[in-house]
Amino acid sequence: EGDGEDGGGKREDAILTPITAARLFDRIELMDLLKQMAADAAWDWQINRSLQGLPSWWDQLEHDRMLVNGVLKHGAGKWEDIWLELKEEGAPVAEEGESHGENFQEDKVPTILQKRLKQVTGTYQRRKAEMDKRVLVGELTTREVVKEEEGRRRQQVSGLGRGGVKRKGGSGGARRPKRRKGPAGGDGLVEAAADALRVLEGEEGP
Repeated sequence: EGDGEDGGGKREDAILTPITAARLFDRIELMDLLKQMAADAAWDWQINRSLQGLPSWWDQLEHDRMLVNGVLKHGAGKWEDIWLELKEEGAPVAEEGESHGENFQEDKVPTILQKRLKQVTGTYQRRKAEMDKRVLVGELTTREVVKEEEGRRRQQVSGLGRGGVKRKGGSGGARRPKRRKGPAGGDGLVEAAADALRVLEGEEGP
């Protein structure tokens, strides 16, 4: 049975080696990134980088987007199919014998398109990282402002007693008990002591 096509053994080319697994993982990450770029309405496709070897009619706002969509449609590595679609749909109508520019070499199309795709994705990732950083800084600043405002409010509340009356200094604003007065409105203790003294001295009868 062995390794033959009709045998029951596994084919050698079906084994997923570490190198093949790493390439597959990179391919999946690339396709996920391209999907994100194509769906990102905030992305303006401003690369601001040129690449020697691109055809003279290449426009970054139009053809970079077509390149990304072409990879999503045909798959990474299908550079000939992507290039044919770019020529048919993106290139201006050329006169017979007209070239795509003096620096363009059609036999180097796969390498050129790969380099341009790397430029486009790299610029997008840098811009997105900068945007995410600005958003994070803004969120942290907002949190700090809210935290400071809450702290000031707590301090204001702690300085007020019941009913919103501002507390005085000392022992937490506690009220002192009032001193009781005698029945006639004077000092009852002094009057009682005087009466007792008069009784002892006999000033008053029984």
